Amino acid sequence: MPYVRYRGPYAVLVHACRRGGKVVQRHLAYLGRRTSVEPELRRRIEARFPEIFLDWEKLESGLRGGVGRGAPSWLEED
Repeated sequence: MPYVRYRGPYAVLVHACRRGGKVVQRHLAYLGRRTSVEPELRRRIEARFPEIFLDWEKLESGLRGGVGRGAPSWLEED
């Protein structure tokens, strides 16, 4: 499942995958300080990584939340 990871104030779209029995982060796109992903960039990312399902609504909520927003909502207990 892809997710947004922050390195300081800069966002990176990453996907966790296994290589050689270890989990590694595969960097899909550098997003910088964006708060949304333009349709053209979405198409380019989807074309480059067709095997990965990208839920843009969840990914953009991660971008709008910014740095230090706490745990993603899907990790929180109900």
